[in-house]
Amino acid sequence: HIQFPQQVVSANGQDFTVKSYSLAVNEVKGLLKNLSILPTPGVQLTGGTVYGTNVSIRFVPNIKVSDELGDFSLIGFGAIHNINGWIPNPLPIDLGVGYFYQKLKVGDVFDGHASQFGIYAGKTFGMGVTFSPFIGLTVESFKTTVNYNYNSNETVNGAPVPPVKINFDMEGENTTGVTIGFSLKLAVVNINADYKVAKTKTASAGISFGF
Repeated sequence: HIQFPQQVVSANGQDFTVKSYSLAVNEVKGLLKNLSILPTPGVQLTGGTVYGTNVSIRFVPNIKVSDELGDFSLIGFGAIHNINGWIPNPLPIDLGVGYFYQKLKVGDVFDGHASQFGIYAGKTFGMGVTFSPFIGLTVESFKTTVNYNYNSNETVNGAPVPPVKINFDMEGENTTGVTIGFSLKLAVVNINADYKVAKTKTASAGISFGF
């Protein structure tokens, strides 16, 4: 559903109130109509620990979506620092602060930026095979710019309606959130999952290989 808020529109010296309403989107049309799947293989490199700091870089090589949309690409980076090293009497858990940034782009149509700052607490159990539960409090922001030409394919008095330039920004609803999750390391295989409690709730899981 798309929710349109109430607006006051001025025309010919008069004000008209357009009440809020909700529009149900039951199907995808236009640029995404024939896009049944969009594979996005990505690479993430993480280095550390150096003075209690891990640095990560994530990217997805350019993937052509369609002739109209262009290429999909993603790049991000971040770091997390364990502050226990600065505490005279270290806590029995790992306590860290981190910042992450990510940019997603689809041709000249979509351009999204996301950033997140968080405080995390966790504990690792075991040796060789390890289990690490964690919890985090995050402050985040997300903004997407959409920019494209809309072709209505309609005619007025026999003449085609010219394309209309559409340009607007969308900001994410989440500003703060609480994330709980875990990572499980089995030799060179790492399994992770987390769930975020926020205005828009999300869950994610992944598997990676590392040495």
